[in-house]
Amino acid sequence: MEKKLKRRFILLGIAAVLILLLLVGAGFHYFSYRQMYRSLDLTLSYIINHSDAYEEESERSGADSEKEGTGEETEADGLIITGNSDGDVSVKTLPGDEQNLLEKLVIGFRDFGDSIAGNVELTPESRYRMRYFLITLDENGNVEKTSLSHIAEINEETARQLALNQYRFHRKSGMIEYARSSYYYKSVPQPDGLTVIGFLECTQEVRSVNAMRAITLLVCMLVVVLFVVILRLLSRRAIAPYVENIISQKQFITNASHELKTPLAIISANAEAIEMIDGKSEWTDNILAQVKRSTDLINSMLALARMSETQKTELTQVGLTDVVRESVTSFQAVVSQKGRKLESEIEDGIFVMGDRNLLMELSNILIDNAVKYCDDDGTIHVALRKKGKAGAVLSVANDYQKGAGLDCSRFFRRFYRGDSSHNSGMEGHGIGLSMAKSITEKMGGSIGAAWKDGIITFTVIL
Repeated sequence: MEKKLKRRFILLGIAAVLILLLLVGAGFHYFSYRQMYRSLDLTLSYIINHSDAYEEESERSGADSEKEGTGEETEADGLIITGNSDGDVSVKTLPGDEQNLLEKLVIGFRDFGDSIAGNVELTPESRYRMRYFLITLDENGNVEKTSLSHIAEINEETARQLALNQYRFHRKSGMIEYARSSYYYKSVPQPDGLTVIGFLECTQEVRSVNAMRAITLLVCMLVVVLFVVILRLLSRRAIAPYVENIISQKQFITNASHELKTPLAIISANAEAIEMIDGKSEWTDNILAQVKRSTDLINSMLALARMSETQKTELTQVGLTDVVRESVTSFQAVVSQKGRKLESEIEDGIFVMGDRNLLMELSNILIDNAVKYCDDDGTIHVALRKKGKAGAVLSVANDYQKGAGLDCSRFFRRFYRGDSSHNSGMEGHGIGLSMAKSITEKMGGSIGAAWKDGIITFTVIL
C-alpha cells in the first residue's frame, strides 16, 4: 500500500510540474517569437516607409565620420519605433545626453515597457548593423527598382526572384531561408500604385530565439529530474500521516470486530437458551436475526480489511468457466425461493490468471448483490465471454426499475447503499461491491456498473 501511495504521489507531482512547465514554456516561446516578429516588422516597415531618407543618411555617414575626426559635435539622437500589426509606425526621438539619475530611472522603466510592447529602438549605429534589400514593383508585378546597398550575399537576380515569388503568392509578410540565412520579408503598397517588398536579414535573431528555446527545454528537463529526486526523498514523509491513519483504521476494525464477536456470541447463546426454556417468540427471533446481521457485518469488515493488505496475490491459471458455473448453481435455490429467475450464458474453456478463491468470491458477491436488489418477479442474467486471447468479461445484470438517476460509480464505495436511510430491513451492508472492486484490482482487472432501460449491469474485465 505504501509503495502504491508513493508512486501515485510522485506521478501526480510530476504531472503537475510538467503541466506548469509546459504552460510557462509555451507562453515564454510564444512571447519570444511574437516579440521577434513584431520588432522585425516594425523595423522593416520603418525602412520601407523611409527608404529614400535612409539611403541619403547612409551616404552622408562618411561625411559625419570626417566631422567626428575634426572634433566637431554631431547629433547622437536615436529613434524609438512603435506601431501596430497593420504596419503603421510612429517615431519618437530618443535624446542622446541623459545625465539626470531620475531621468535614467524613468528611461529604464520606459525601455522595459518598450521591450514588453515589442517596440524597436534605433540608434545612429543601427544603419550599419542592419542588412536588408528592397525591391519596387509596378502594378503589373514588374521590377522597377532594386536597392541592394545594405546587403552583401544577395545579387540583383536573386533579389528579383525572391521578391517575385512572394508577390505571386500574395504573401504580405513572413520568414524565408536562403543560403543559410534567415530573412523577414514584408510587402507594403505605396500611394502611387507601386509595391515595395523589403527583406530584412535576421539570422542572429532567429538563432537567438532557437537557442533560448533549446536552453529552456534543457532547463525544464533538469527541473523535472530534480523534482523527481526531491519527491522520492520526501514522498515517504509526505504520505506518512495518511499511511499511519490507514493502518490505525485497519487495526481498529480488526480489534473492534474481535471484541464484538464475544458479546454477540453470548447474546446468541442466551437467546437460544430462552427459546429452549420458554419456546420461540417474536422477541427471540428478532434478537437472533440482529445477531446474525451484526455477525455478517463483522465478518465482512474483517474480510475487507484483509483484502486491502499489501501482500501480493499469487496468480495462477484458473478455469473461470467452472468457477462461474459453480457460483450460479449455488444460487439457484435462493433465487427460486424469492420468486425470481436466474439465467446464464457462459462460454466454455475460458481461463484467466488469478486466484480461484478470490474469483469465486467475486462471482458470489455480484450474483448475491443481483439477488438482493432485483425487482420482484425479475430476471438475473449472468454472462461470461472471452476477451482477446487471454482475457474474459463477466457481466451480471438484473431488473432494477429504481436505478434511474443513480450514480453507479458510487456503488463501489465502502458502506454505500442505494437506500440512504440505511434501513435495517434491507439486505446487505454496502461492503460487498467494495470487496469486488478490491478483488478485481488485485488481479489487474477493472469493474464498472451501468443502468439502462430498467436493467443494471455490473461488468468485470479480467
